[in-house]
Amino acid sequence: MKHLQRTTRRTVLTCLSNLLSPVLGCAQLMQKEQQVTSVTATKVGMVPPSEIWIRQIASGSDPFPDRQTCVNRAGNREDQRKSTAAHVTSSIYRSCKFALLPLLTGCLLMCISACGNATIGNGGTSIGPSTDGSGSTDSEVVSTNSIAFGTVLVGQTASATVSVTNNGSSPLPLSIGQITGQYFSVAEQNSGTVTIGGGDSYNLNLQFAPLAAGAQTGSLTLTLGSESATIALSGTGQVAAGVLSGLSCSSGSITGAGTDACTVTLNAAAGSGGQVVSLSSSVTAVTVPSSVTVAAGATTASFTATVSAVSTAETATLTASSGGGTQTYTISLGATAQPALSRLSCSSGSITGAGTDACTVTLNAAAGSGGQVVSLSSSVTAVTVPSSVTVAAG
Repeated sequence: MKHLQRTTRRTVLTCLSNLLSPVLGCAQLMQKEQQVTSVTATKVGMVPPSEIWIRQIASGSDPFPDRQTCVNRAGNREDQRKSTAAHVTSSIYRSCKFALLPLLTGCLLMCISACGNATIGNGGTSIGPSTDGSGSTDSEVVSTNSIAFGTVLVGQTASATVSVTNNGSSPLPLSIGQITGQYFSVAEQNSGTVTIGGGDSYNLNLQFAPLAAGAQTGSLTLTLGSESATIALSGTGQVAAGVLSGLSCSSGSITGAGTDACTVTLNAAAGSGGQVVSLSSSVTAVTVPSSVTVAAGATTASFTATVSAVSTAETATLTASSGGGTQTYTISLGATAQPALSRLSCSSGSITGAGTDACTVTLNAAAGSGGQVVSLSSSVTAVTVPSSVTVAAG
């Protein structure tokens, strides 16, 4: 602001300086005119040719050094005096006219440009000029005409600053009007009316504190002196995503095949679209779905872990993650006794000549998760069998 005032003063001083030079020049020419009139009124004799005579006057020399010579050249002295004075006056008029008119016009344009209202700030809004009551015209500026607070989590507060500048020389009252729109407010220290001195600025603190999700809009009207400006306000409230805080199952140890009921827990209610929790298992003997969704407004969701029997004991680790949180749960898988071979049978008990016979092995219990191998052999070379057969898991 002060820089703008200094620039304006320099412009006006430069303009006046440029204007003063030709004015002084014209004053000197008019002084010469008086000298011409005085000399031609008191001297007698022939006046030299006007152009030579004017140069002599301008240099300060007497164009009539020899009065007798002038007497010898006497003619119509009065006419010569009038003619010469008229010539000088005409020269002065032409010089002043062509020197002053362009400078006066240029100076006027420069002053209009330099002294006009200024706009400060990115997207600033001028709320001037206005008259402050003392007869002077000021320009007041607001640093922005809109504020976007962006996305703010519900329960938190975002702040922004608006700068109001009084470009004039006289103090002006700043009235902070009623703010509209839900969840927007003016900081307590900025409430009421303040006075901004000439050339000074005042920072206004605005806040957006959403209590619910969704887009919000509003506005604030500021009045400086007799002029007003309106600032558009906008912001969006967002519910924070819940963080996974727990993972548990109904049983931590299972022997043989079975299922386990498990639950995931969030530390806050899921948002309007629900919240997805990713799931995984460290062993193939325990399977879980790839994910489970916690319903909107809920904090928990359930899923089922399916367990297959294993022949050797092992531990399964379940992992769940969501909202930046990760939880694990372990299930111990106990080994089951290997099922015994309870039967071997073939479709035919007597064969004449070459041929094949379909045979079956039977266990007394389901095979484990990896299946169960049954060894085979034949007592004679005439009957061949594979070395083993595998009973599939389950």
